[in-house]
Parts: sequence; C-alpha cells; structure tokens
Amino acid sequence: MAEIKDGILGGVRGKVGTVVGYQFRGKNIIRAISQRSSKAASGAQILQRSKFKVVISFLNGVRKFVNTHYPIIEVDGEQKIGIDQLRSTIMKDGLLVIDNTLQIIPQRVLLSIGVLPPAAIKKIGFLKDYKVKVQWDDTIVNVLTQPTDQLIVIAYNDELDAFHIEENVAKREDKYAHFNLNENWTKGNIHFWSVWKSADQSIHSTSIYHTPLVLDKYSIEEQDKQEQEAAE
Repeated sequence: MAEIKDGILGGVRGKVGTVVGYQFRGKNIIRAISQRSSKAASGAQILQRSKFKVVISFLNGVRKFVNTHYPIIEVDGEQKIGIDQLRSTIMKDGLLVIDNTLQIIPQRVLLSIGVLPPAAIKKIGFLKDYKVKVQWDDTIVNVLTQPTDQLIVIAYNDELDAFHIEENVAKREDKYAHFNLNENWTKGNIHFWSVWKSADQSIHSTSIYHTPLVLDKYSIEEQDKQEQEAAE
C-alpha cells in the first residue's frame, strides 16, 4: 500500500499496483516495478554484474571520504555525488581481467578532487616496526597553500580488500611523518594515495596515487628468527 504525504498532488511513497513511488535526492520518483525474467543472463550481463559487485566492494570502505572530497556535478539534469562519479569511472576505465579475475586498477582511482596544490611525496616506505614513513617536499607553494595544510594518507590492502584512512598525519611544514596501519594487516600489496587539506577544512587537493609496498610481516619475522638462531 502506498502513502501520499502531501495531499493528492504530493509524492507517493510505496507500491501501487505495478508502480512504486519513492524519494531520491529530494525528488519524488515513480517507476515501474521490474519483472523477473526467465531468460538466462548473457555473458555481457554476467560480466557487468561481476564488475559492479567488485567495484561496490572496493568502494565500501571509502564511500564517506569520497563523498566529502568530490564536488557534486549535474549530468543530464541529475545530480551525481562523488561515489556515483567514481563508480562510473572505475566501471568504465578502472578494471582489468587477470587470470579470469576482475581486478581494480588503483592507478586510475581518484579518491578526491580539489584545487589545493599537493606537496610532492618523495618517499613512502616501511620502518622496522612496520610503521609507514612518508617524506615530502614542501616547496610547491602558491596563494592557496599554507604551512599548516594537513596530510591525509589512504592505504588499501588488496589481500583483505580493506582501506585504512589516516587523517591529520602531519602538517605541510613538517616534511615527514610516521603512522601505523591496522594491526590485523599482516600481508598484502599496500596501495597509497595522498590528499592535502587546509587546516580549516575549506579546500583540499586532488588525490595522488603512489607506488605500492609489499607487506609480509610473517615472512620477515620468520627470517629474523632464522638469522638469530643461526647466529646462536
């Protein structure tokens, strides 16, 4: 049963026969209820569904961040928030089939779009205690940049299909910083993006993707143990 909230001329919410009414981004929408087809899905349909599933899984961990750091655009009279824009981009140009498996191409993923000039990241690496060390050059400046601009680093573990977002890592003037990844991250290729944000949060940079690092705590610990035993 459907409900009319604002009189006979208002929007309809719920099912009426073969149509359903709902509100989407402030607009009242009515659409036909889709009918299940007994026809088997084609290869192209199966591939498209698989792509959608992989992309949605990938984006779940950064949905809020992307929506906050993308401008809302209008396409064909409809507003598209950040996650919709990024999903479309990845579906079109950000997937690769390797050994019959769909994989995200991280280099083609923009997690933010903005006008603040970023500092040039010189190096990202692991320290012995598995902290991440980041170094950058703060000489890229213009009227928008400030020494107090803050660094955000987004890390993605492809082994776990999980993100870690480290905000307020350091200020632009600091030139380097250390931070910890999630404790349960013991293995995987770790992909990194950097984003800079003004101290008052009013503007931010477009994200930059960086060379990934291989994390394998167990093999390193086992190697250290073997070397220690051999020394004894």
